[in-house]
Amino acid sequence: MLFQQHSKRRIKEFEACLALCERDKELMEGIRKSRQETRLWKNPTEDISVEGKSGNAKHDGTKGVVSVTRHSVLRDARELVARYPECRVGVLNFAAPCHPGGSVIRGASGQENSLCRATTLYPCCVTEEMKRDYYDVHRQCEDFMYSDVCAYIPDVICLSSQDGDLCASEADGLFRVDVICCSAPDVSRVFVHNSGKEENIIDDMHIEDLEMILRRRVEGVLRVAVQHKIEVLVLGAFGCGGCGNSPQLVATIFKKALEKYQGFFRTVTFSIYDAPYKGGVYDVFSSVL
Repeated sequence: MLFQQHSKRRIKEFEACLALCERDKELMEGIRKSRQETRLWKNPTEDISVEGKSGNAKHDGTKGVVSVTRHSVLRDARELVARYPECRVGVLNFAAPCHPGGSVIRGASGQENSLCRATTLYPCCVTEEMKRDYYDVHRQCEDFMYSDVCAYIPDVICLSSQDGDLCASEADGLFRVDVICCSAPDVSRVFVHNSGKEENIIDDMHIEDLEMILRRRVEGVLRVAVQHKIEVLVLGAFGCGGCGNSPQLVATIFKKALEKYQGFFRTVTFSIYDAPYKGGVYDVFSSVL
């Protein structure tokens, strides 16, 4: 009963956000520009070279600060936009592979769902380009590991005020971030039938393949951020929720990737909102990073 009540509340919040986007002329123009400037990267680790890019040079070439918080992604993004007004702030969206916003229309509570309830992200994703070059690409995958494709959507407008209410003006708390959409491998759905039972096949024999896929996804996201001059980046426990990936594995892969790319960013924040309990995802990421 309580679950249904929360779902209904989230559905109403999403519908209110869409209604605001559809009736406010400035928001409609912002959505049009974001759609127009969206860039799809099919194989970012191959298509984007960081060689010769100056990265964080204007900040003396020092490595950016990495931190882990228990905050929501929008709370951290808001604080970083205020702290670094001269920098592009980017947010990694844990994008559903086959549908814009995943199950946001049914009141789901994941990271992408929360973004779609309080930003212009959802209408920015409902385009023919995104359908063809992002969602259809994933639908054509033969398994649930999905594709490395990333979508860069600039100047997504965040409509949630500090009080949690929707707003449509900067005076009320509106701010903008760039969003990088990337889909995690869904190991929770990778099963084989064995003696009449379904068994998950992500075991010691397949973990190397999974690590390789996750390394490509993480490095792809970082390369897209570098390519589009994002200097302040908000990440998180990518694929560690419903997709079932190991927080220890994902955190370790991020740590190794940031050893290579950290110098391109002024600061990198991991927003781990949904696991405050002892031994949870937050504790793993804070200990690894």
